[in-house]
Amino acid sequence: ACCAPNVSLSSNLCFDSPIGLAVDAAGNVYVADSGHARIRKVDAQGRVSEWAGSGVAGAADAEDPRSAQFSNPRGLALGEDGTLYVADFNNAAVRAVRADGVRTLARGIPKIVGLAAYGGKIFATSYEVNRLVTIEAGQVTPWIGRELAPLEGVAADSNGVVLADAGNYRVVRIAYGTSQLTQLLGDGRYGDSPARVSLPRGVARFGQAWAVADTGHHRILLAVP
Repeated sequence: ACCAPNVSLSSNLCFDSPIGLAVDAAGNVYVADSGHARIRKVDAQGRVSEWAGSGVAGAADAEDPRSAQFSNPRGLALGEDGTLYVADFNNAAVRAVRADGVRTLARGIPKIVGLAAYGGKIFATSYEVNRLVTIEAGQVTPWIGRELAPLEGVAADSNGVVLADAGNYRVVRIAYGTSQLTQLLGDGRYGDSPARVSLPRGVARFGQAWAVADTGHHRILLAVP
């Protein structure tokens, strides 16, 4: 079902297969409502509104964000200037959402799932080719991929990019300007010990640590650098 304007989050009628989340400084939560081909906004009072997308799957940019079209939006990331970036999975594209419209920043990233934004750059993960790419001024540049397997979650800070390297049972950091991987969690092997992770799929900054969705073990972990 679709949300009426300002419907309460408690109605449970607002979303169809929500995937990506992003939170701004005011406490608003943005949700990639993939099944409805929309981006929704949940304010601090729990009210849900349409932020971008017409609800019809497609690939159209628009000056009115609610007239634009997405197709299976997944990962979300907020830039320092408040721009909301969307991993548009079926369109293999990165879309930028602002109050004055939606525009496509980059195309040709097959099965794009995860996004992070930091320092004027966007970092995206591709599930199909297991690759991390950077996007700057509309240019897509492969960064690293051969050592990684299925990639989804990605986050970034001043020290580099952190990746949920699900298929290799680990969470890794890559410093800017290098291709060297530093393991933060996991040892590359499957298992139930506290030191191991199983199919980690999400990662986010949490204070001075990193929160990790340890999907296969059904738990959330904190990795302290």
